Amino acid sequence: MDLKKLYNLLYKDFATEKQIYESLKSVKHENGKIYASNGHILAVVECDYPEEREGKAYRKNGDLEPGNRVKYESVIPGKYEDDIPLTDRIDDLRAAVKKVYRLGKGKDKAVIDLELTGEDFAGDKMFITFQASYLHSAFQLFGLLKEEFTMRISSGSSCAMVIESLYSDSKVLAMPVWTPFDVEARTRPTFTIEEALNYKPEVSSISKAWYE
Repeated sequence: MDLKKLYNLLYKDFATEKQIYESLKSVKHENGKIYASNGHILAVVECDYPEEREGKAYRKNGDLEPGNRVKYESVIPGKYEDDIPLTDRIDDLRAAVKKVYRLGKGKDKAVIDLELTGEDFAGDKMFITFQASYLHSAFQLFGLLKEEFTMRISSGSSCAMVIESLYSDSKVLAMPVWTPFDVEARTRPTFTIEEALNYKPEVSSISKAWYE
């Protein structure tokens, strides 16, 4: 395991500096696992880190973060019979995400619509979608770990996506983005897997060659 590459990815995509909670700007080491989260996506990586880091959380600049008392494991849903498996769609989902994860800006990044519906916390009917850039980060993490994985949507109240290694306790938890049925009410670029796979960026006429 290349720890330098692992930490770079965790600080860049999971425990980012651009978030409200100071404690989540750090990467925590506990019981042989590394935890990193921005509150919307959580990475849990089982690996051998230096013994002196056990029980400690560090910011990107190397400073200790004593305020990180987050119980990361408590938010990970268990497995239920009604969970929705996605493992047979991993290849399509990975390819779809790769095409659209850069689209959108700020808090309105592109999402993948899995054509599932549910009720948000206000009780409104919505599509259950997931931010493409978060899924891209998850795929990058498992690529770095060189581990195959399973995917499922929890049937619990969170409707979170759980991506779990087949070979270790490493996993990624991605929270859903509740997307309105009404297309006009959406603020994010929204794609089904098929739409993302078929997506082709518009080419500005200014950038076209004379023969196009």
